Amino acid sequence: MSESHVSPQQKRNIRFTVLTILAVIVIFMVLFLNKMLTPREMGFEELKLNGVITFPEARIVAPFTLNDQNGDAFDKDQLKNKLNLVFFGFTSCPDICPTTMADLGRVYNSLPNEVQENLQIILVSLDPARDSQSSMKTYVEYFNPEFKGLTGEFLEIMSLTNNVNVAFNKVFLDDGDYTIDHTSHIAILNGRGDYAGFIRTPIDAQVMPRVIESTLIKLHSL
Repeated sequence: MSESHVSPQQKRNIRFTVLTILAVIVIFMVLFLNKMLTPREMGFEELKLNGVITFPEARIVAPFTLNDQNGDAFDKDQLKNKLNLVFFGFTSCPDICPTTMADLGRVYNSLPNEVQENLQIILVSLDPARDSQSSMKTYVEYFNPEFKGLTGEFLEIMSLTNNVNVAFNKVFLDDGDYTIDHTSHIAILNGRGDYAGFIRTPIDAQVMPRVIESTLIKLHSL
């Protein structure tokens, strides 16, 4: 049938069919891209393979009160409705602490804004005798100005470490100075401020953003 013999109605039907096919193709492409771009949620075993241990049920963290790097009181209420990644260290730590904080800075900077808004990264000092508010401020904000640095009374810090299975010990050096040996994992505190798991260090700064975005935010932030 030549084009001159195609009726207006047939032309409309052909046009409608072509547009419908194109619309279906576009929908399938959008769904495919969305699936490819949406981070896949990891199961507990896959999380474990990536150094992330989550508990079936969060363990209660007792109330505490410390001070942040701006001198403001910081207690368990400031943890609510966030995913909190809490690292315990000290500003004169020669290796593990700066490496972990730098890795956390890279992870944080690679996350979308909406994930950053639901995430809180905190350094708690294990050396409050030397880590003043001003030294904590300089230290944590070097890695990221959004990070929190907490210091305060030794007994408050010790109580918090006991709640999240962090061990630490003062070690005296030959020159009379001292350092601190400490557990290096990163505690995961959920949106109620309770101990929901931990991340082994060193962390993989390439993998951890996907872990946080796809899984930890969903499991523990709210």
